[in-house]
Amino acid sequence: QGITIDIFRQFIEYHLRNGYCFISPEDILNGLSADKKYVLLTFDDGYFNNILSLELLHEYNIPAVFFISTGFIERNHCFWWDAIYRERLRRNSSSQAIRDEISQLKKVKYEVIEHYILDNFGEKALEPLSDIDRPFTPAELRSFAMDPLVHLGNHTANHAILTNYSPQEIRAEIIQGQSSINKIAGITPIIISYPNGNYNEEALNASIDTGLKLGITTY
Repeated sequence: QGITIDIFRQFIEYHLRNGYCFISPEDILNGLSADKKYVLLTFDDGYFNNILSLELLHEYNIPAVFFISTGFIERNHCFWWDAIYRERLRRNSSSQAIRDEISQLKKVKYEVIEHYILDNFGEKALEPLSDIDRPFTPAELRSFAMDPLVHLGNHTANHAILTNYSPQEIRAEIIQGQSSINKIAGITPIIISYPNGNYNEEALNASIDTGLKLGITTY
């Protein structure tokens, strides 16, 4: 939410000036030359404000991957960390205290987090406030996905930090993400971004079994 169009332009131009090629997931699968430098440009979660990137993607003719947590789109809920941040700021909590609270909540399943928000802040806490914090609607995502520079990826159904889940639950989160993206946009993703970068052997096996070819984590 803090990235402006100008900052995004600087990011793109910096990498182009320094000899990087912007690539798609299909480019990776087709094989990359070892003597070049590459950027896979990605956006997580499914915020509607990602639509603002299209102008520059087309200006520079570069692709990007948008990883979608489908449950928030289907329920029209804001992302849970935004709800926590907004509600705690209203209660004058410090930024550090809010970050600590969010870090603790990342240790539990989404269902626990949702109940925590409802119990502490009420049902309206999960309602988006504007185009800045809301997810795509299904119709918007369907239209967005038709752009040739847009590639959709799986980010699980509920932004599930998969290491908090059983093998069966991990599989269900990934399968539901695949199924919902296909239902909404008519696309079956080939790439997944593991929420928070967390994965384990069960997550890898479930991804492979679901037909996913590439996975993104963090270091």
